[in-house]
Amino acid sequence: MKKIILTIAIALAAAFSANAQLRIEGALTLGNYEKPDGLSIVSQGFDPAASFAARAFYDYNLNVNGLDGLMLSAGAGVLSNTIADKDNSSKFNTTWIQVPVTVGEYYQFGAGALYAAVGLYYGYCISGKVYNSTVSIDAKDGLIKSNDFGYIAQVGYALPMDLGIYCGYTNSLINIADLDGSGNMRNKVFEIGLFYKF
Repeated sequence: MKKIILTIAIALAAAFSANAQLRIEGALTLGNYEKPDGLSIVSQGFDPAASFAARAFYDYNLNVNGLDGLMLSAGAGVLSNTIADKDNSSKFNTTWIQVPVTVGEYYQFGAGALYAAVGLYYGYCISGKVYNSTVSIDAKDGLIKSNDFGYIAQVGYALPMDLGIYCGYTNSLINIADLDGSGNMRNKVFEIGLFYKF
């Protein structure tokens, strides 16, 4: 884990150079928790529910072999993952501080540019709750772990005025269930949103 955090820190330092451009994104999300065996509250009739994501990236132009649109991006933000029962009366929600590092490229297309990126992220859970109108349980108290690590992929379209739309997907590569080996759970989140480049 220390090597992962060190790699992220080096990428962030590179991104803060003079050639970096700031990109802010915000999105609505639909999430789930893959392979929720061992967590009965999740496995019994819960479906994806709307939540949110917000991040700030620095896009560093790599200029490799004349590929002017190739970039390394590093940033930080918040990702929320929520599921709810059929009546939307009971919910399971986790909120994560997320530090992603991606490699992507802009391809000129029409007046704007197509955008695609893939990479890895580290996440730290700042809150987790299972709740309904009468009961609230802290999910960090024996249900889920505090750390997450996975991959992120994004595609989008940037307009000439630096405003764009994108779709994204994140998925854990590690088990975040904290149930003494009896549970297997991973964050799985789809998002659609807007970004603005400064």
